[in-house]
Amino acid sequence: MKRILAVLVFGCSYCWAQIPNPGFEQWTSGEPDGWLTNNAQGVVVPFTQSSTANSGTSALRGEVLDFMGFTYPIFILAGEDGEGFPVSERHANLTGYYQFSPDSGDQLLIGATMLQGGVLLGAGYVEIQGLASSYTAFSFPIEYFGEGNPDTCYIDITIIPAEGDTTIHVGSFMLIDDLAFSGITSVEQITQTVPEQFMLNQNYPNPFNPSTNFEFRIAESGMTTLKVFNMLGIEVATLLSQQLNAGTYRVPWNASGLPSGAYIYRLESGGLTQSKKLLLLK
Repeated sequence: MKRILAVLVFGCSYCWAQIPNPGFEQWTSGEPDGWLTNNAQGVVVPFTQSSTANSGTSALRGEVLDFMGFTYPIFILAGEDGEGFPVSERHANLTGYYQFSPDSGDQLLIGATMLQGGVLLGAGYVEIQGLASSYTAFSFPIEYFGEGNPDTCYIDITIIPAEGDTTIHVGSFMLIDDLAFSGITSVEQITQTVPEQFMLNQNYPNPFNPSTNFEFRIAESGMTTLKVFNMLGIEVATLLSQQLNAGTYRVPWNASGLPSGAYIYRLESGGLTQSKKLLLLK
């Protein structure tokens, strides 16, 4: 929750219908279009346009600088004036690419917060540690705490101190490129009758191409996740990550972006876990 507080102090506008300038290709007067930085042009400029891009021609570069003997903080927020941008779906994950060169254990923090009518509906973040000298993919799930679709999203990117430290360090820098949402968290409650036990059913149809459905029962309310993994144990999709009441649910999934093969899907809720295998045939 520490990163959520940083973005809720800003208001809300509706200037963008998707992640603004997600590849940081457009810049005006030294600022990335559709984003708010803490640059003070002509004085101290931690964020600059970089030609070292994952794709396209440019990326965002942010570096911790010294300003008059003090370490200058570094943060960037999505949306004009940092006021977020409109969304209409329960996006499941935020993805992108980064390079990171930390000094003294500094960490790269990337987060997304979803609101509905100004009220917190979901959030997720990733804390990245260690050197990444070439572009590396990141992906983290957005967990939802209530029903309905969000109307506003905040994305914030910053560098924070290492655990136990009190300050960031001059010289730490990052490169960010190709931000995107992946997946939609969609869940239908089939019945509100409280089941006698926790149960994950076999997906149907199975084998499938490219769409299938998952049904499950949870006997107690709680945070519930449904994820899909390949046979190497690598997560390929987060289909559900939100607070659910006791009941029976159905979640659809379209796997058109994945290759044929066997996968494992896993349900977790209330400290209980069940997994089953499914087969995608194209």
